[in-house]
Amino acid sequence: MDRSAVSSSASFAGVGLGYFDGLHRGHMELVRALLQRCGERVLVATVLTFDRHPAHNAATGRAPDASTAALMSLDEKKALLRDAGVEKVVVQSFDAEFAGLPADRFLDDYLYGRLGARLVVVGHDYRFGRGRVGDVRMLEDWGRARGVEVLVMEPVRMGDTLIKSTTIRALVTDGRMLEAASLLGRAYALSGVVRTGRGLARRLGFPTANFTAPADRVLPPTGIYRTRATVGERTYEAVTNLGYRPTIETEAADLVVETCLFDVEMDLYGRTLEVEFLERLRPEERFDDVKLLAEQVFRDMDDARALHRKDESGWTAARIGGIPVHLLRSPRFRTSLCTLSVRVPLRRETASANALLLRVLASSCARLPKRTDVASALDGMYGAAIHAGVEKEGDLQVLALTADALTRWSDGAAPAAEAAALLFEMALDPAFEADGGFPAALVEEERRSLLAEIASREDDRTRHAMERCVALLCEGTPHALEEDGEADLVQALTRDDLLAAYRRCLSEGAVQVHLAGSWEGPALEAVLSAVRRLSDRAAPDGRLALR
Repeated sequence: MDRSAVSSSASFAGVGLGYFDGLHRGHMELVRALLQRCGERVLVATVLTFDRHPAHNAATGRAPDASTAALMSLDEKKALLRDAGVEKVVVQSFDAEFAGLPADRFLDDYLYGRLGARLVVVGHDYRFGRGRVGDVRMLEDWGRARGVEVLVMEPVRMGDTLIKSTTIRALVTDGRMLEAASLLGRAYALSGVVRTGRGLARRLGFPTANFTAPADRVLPPTGIYRTRATVGERTYEAVTNLGYRPTIETEAADLVVETCLFDVEMDLYGRTLEVEFLERLRPEERFDDVKLLAEQVFRDMDDARALHRKDESGWTAARIGGIPVHLLRSPRFRTSLCTLSVRVPLRRETASANALLLRVLASSCARLPKRTDVASALDGMYGAAIHAGVEKEGDLQVLALTADALTRWSDGAAPAAEAAALLFEMALDPAFEADGGFPAALVEEERRSLLAEIASREDDRTRHAMERCVALLCEGTPHALEEDGEADLVQALTRDDLLAAYRRCLSEGAVQVHLAGSWEGPALEAVLSAVRRLSDRAAPDGRLALR
């Protein structure tokens, strides 16, 4: 057994068990249940997974094949688990020694003793121990004897389809990428380091980035695909040929992922490229000469662009300093939206300050220090609006600023881009008085407004009764708290409290940006530039430069 794979912890853990290949929607239901229960019991959310498919070890003598090829790399799996909120990922080498570990020793010595498991979450068909003799019933009996809580997740279906890694492998192998993505919860992707090539595609007018398809991964059939390609912090729409390039390769060749990124020119040699396979356009073909090949490639590019423009599913266009920028592009509406949101733990001692802070930020900025100045500026953007909203998501408080404006006007103006720029001004360049605090008059005005809303909420008898019931049932948890604070705490807030809340939200909160509508070209680049500025201001050490 690879003992270095496991480290002891002073804290008890809730442990999710499984190989989790692909981390599909079924797996994520298990992870969500793990996180929720660990949060309630104050356990370290831990996932135990393996470095290879359990069928591939010296004990079985079985080599990898198409039926057990991986849907994702180990690094990708660990990154997704951590993004989901898992605190600790333990990767166990599934060697002959571990495969031969008796079921009772796995439970007592490994799971209970080494990992400190006091909660175990598994799928309904989970097996463990030498010869796979351990099952869910054995695990539940052991849990009752040891005082370990065991949660068994039922199968997850999408319609009549049971979500399983084997089903997804078959869909990818058949080139049914849209169906595979629906079960995975994301598009299927392959990654590799871009290699130098002959430069033929560039000479023909469609420069491509190429890497060899990974041999240990499930591979779609050869052909042309509508794709998205991620390099560094950005994701671009693209078209990809997965194949052996029979028109230009006269001898046996590697299977190559050859991608043309739209609307960007950059040197990608030596850089890691991730390609998401969205849908298959046609099989790979051999042409009699490169001129015919080039003509077909340009047709493929036009087809892929048209499909990208029709696609109204959301995707992550960039991830800048850990801040994701999600894009849902649609040309069907005259307006576009830009939302900047911050998610922070919902706590009684901070919720009121955060709610009042958001109102102050939405009313002014350094350039427009009065609410009337902001209103006048928005009127000049053909009636654009910026809204502030506070919501509760489980045990999180969500603070959001949203700009809503016409995408374009007949005189060439771009009100949505202007409104988004103002939104980021409010977040990054607040109005401050000479003493470094928020404007006292503005704070008092927004305090009165918030207190009036809280009073209105309490005067609603039905809502008040419901909130009192929730408070009694959930006492001591975030579920009993109001997302916009409490009147006595709002009344007691000082300007220093608001300044501390501002620093805390931008340095510790989980920040996201959502764009909806016709965002592209200069308008999109302007938002990304503002997000870079936002990322720079949220310093890792928690300090925030106010100017």
